[in-house]
Amino acid sequence: MAEQSEITKKYKTQYKITRLISILLTIGPLLYFTIMGFSIAEPVKRIVLSLSAISAILLTLVSLVFKLRIRSTIFILMLGIHACIDNITGLITIMAATTLLDEILLTPMCKYCKEKYSINKEIDKRL
Repeated sequence: MAEQSEITKKYKTQYKITRLISILLTIGPLLYFTIMGFSIAEPVKRIVLSLSAISAILLTLVSLVFKLRIRSTIFILMLGIHACIDNITGLITIMAATTLLDEILLTPMCKYCKEKYSINKEIDKRL
């Protein structure tokens, strides 16, 4: 394999960083509120949250296998969190803000860096 140029390495790094931040913005708030829901809920509500978390994990695995977006599983997990936490206005606000940030800023930046990386990788092969 040909040696990668500095610009190719730069775009590869930028792609990985933007992709990681995008995933963290999607999953981070849900993990926080799920842990908070488990910590304050009574046993019956924990069962509801556990079942919704298991179904969300299974749907996420199916989505990853078929390379689909995981947004639909977020709502299943939010229903389980709602069963444990009485006021989920904060969660909905945070999820709306992070989704907008991800869709408007990070996803286009991630696609741009990935395209630039693949173009520069092909140029590096020719050199």
